[in-house]
Amino acid sequence: MDFAAAQEFVLSLEHGKMDFDLVRLRRVLAALGIAEPPYPIVIVGGTNGKGSAVAIAEAILAPHLRVGSFVKPHVFQINERIRIGAREIPQADFAVVAEELKRYLDRSEDKLTFFEATLALALMAFRRAKVELGLIEVGLGGRFDAANALPRVLSVITGISREHEQYLGRSLSGIAFEKAGIMREGVPVILSADIPREPVDVMSVLRKLAQLKGALVQPLPVSARRLNARLLPPEQSFALSQRRETAIRPPEELRLNLLGAYQERNLEVGLAMVEALVANEHILPIEVPPQLSVNYRGRFEMHELGRGLIIFDAAHNPEGCMALARSLAAYFSPHERFLTLFGCQEGKDVHAMLKALAPWVEVLLPLRVDVLHPMSSEMIVEAARTQGIEAAGQGASVSEQADYLRGVATEGARVLVCGSSYYLGEVMEALGFGYRSPAANA
Repeated sequence: MDFAAAQEFVLSLEHGKMDFDLVRLRRVLAALGIAEPPYPIVIVGGTNGKGSAVAIAEAILAPHLRVGSFVKPHVFQINERIRIGAREIPQADFAVVAEELKRYLDRSEDKLTFFEATLALALMAFRRAKVELGLIEVGLGGRFDAANALPRVLSVITGISREHEQYLGRSLSGIAFEKAGIMREGVPVILSADIPREPVDVMSVLRKLAQLKGALVQPLPVSARRLNARLLPPEQSFALSQRRETAIRPPEELRLNLLGAYQERNLEVGLAMVEALVANEHILPIEVPPQLSVNYRGRFEMHELGRGLIIFDAAHNPEGCMALARSLAAYFSPHERFLTLFGCQEGKDVHAMLKALAPWVEVLLPLRVDVLHPMSSEMIVEAARTQGIEAAGQGASVSEQADYLRGVATEGARVLVCGSSYYLGEVMEALGFGYRSPAANA
C-alpha cells in the first residue's frame, strides 16, 4: 500500500457513523497490542488551543526525549496528525501502519470510526518509533471520546466553549461535565486560565468535578505576558513569571515563532504540561530554552502576498473567531480592514462567528469547497449581511478565489482566510504557501 492508497483508506472512514463505544475500541487496541503503551501519556482536551499547547510542549521536550504527538486536524496531508520528534511521520511510515490496520479490520468484525482509526495509527507509529512520551489530543471530547480508552499520567483542559452541541450538550456546565470525562482519580489535571468564569463559572464547575473524581488540579506554574511581536518573519516575545515553586526554571523572556494573542494562554499550558511531567518524575528535569521554534501550520499564519499580506487562521467556532479578532486588534490598527475568504461546516454558529469578525471585514468572499458537510454559500452570505458585512458573490472555487486574490494583492490588499481548518491547506497550496513549499517558511 502506498501513501495515496493509505490516505484514501483512512479518509473513507470519515463518512461512517459516530459510534462512541469504548469497549469495542479497547478490544481493537488490545488485539493490535497498543491498549497499554509502555510510555506515559498526556491527554489534552478542551474546545480551542489543544494543538498549539501540544506543539509548544513538544518543542520544549523533543530535544530531550523521543516524543510522539497526535493532533488534529491536518492541514495538507493526513500524516500530519501523527508526529514524532515534532515532525509529521514520513508518508512511507504512515502507509506501513495503515496497511497493518487495514489487514486487521478486513478480518475483524469490529470496525473503527475515522478518529478511532487515526488514533490507532498514531499508537502503532509510536510503537514502531519507540517513543518515550505520548501527547494525545482528544476528538470531540466528552466522556466517550476515543482518547478515554487510554491510560494517562496527566490530563489537560485548555478551554471550554460551545461546540459539537449535538454531542456535548448546549449549556456550558453540561459541556464542562463532558470535557471533564478525561479526568481520572489520582491523576493530575491542568486547567487553562482561558476557561471562563462568566457568565457561567466553568472553572468552578471543573474544579468541583475534579474533586468528585479524585483528580488533582495542578495550579499553573508560570504566567506569560505578551511583550512585543514581529509580523514577518513571525515572532513574538513573552515575559514569564513564576506563580509558585516549580520543577522547571523558565527563562524570564521567551521568544516564540507563533503569532496570535491567544498564544499567551497556550504557552502557559504547554509549560505547565512540561512542569507536571518533571514534578511527577515521568521525565527527567529539563531546561526551557529562551526561544522556541514550533512547527504548527494555520494558526494566525501570516505571509506576504504581492504588495499586501495574507493571514491563515483555523478559527472554526465563535470562541476561535473571537480569539482571532483579539489577535487582529493586537497587531493592527483598529482602522484596518481585511478582504475575508470564509467558509465553514454545516451546524456551526455562523452568525456568532461573523459577529466576532465583523469589525475587521471589508468584504466577505464566501468560499465553495468540497469538504465534509460544507455550509452553503447562500447561508454564509445571508449571515454576513445580517451582521452588517458586505458579501460579494455566491461562492467561487478555491482556484477562482486564488486568482482573484493574486490580482488584488498587487494593490496591497490585506487578506484573511478563516472559518474552517478543512480548506486552509487547499487555499495555501493554490497561493504557493503549501506543504513543504519554500514560501511556507518565508
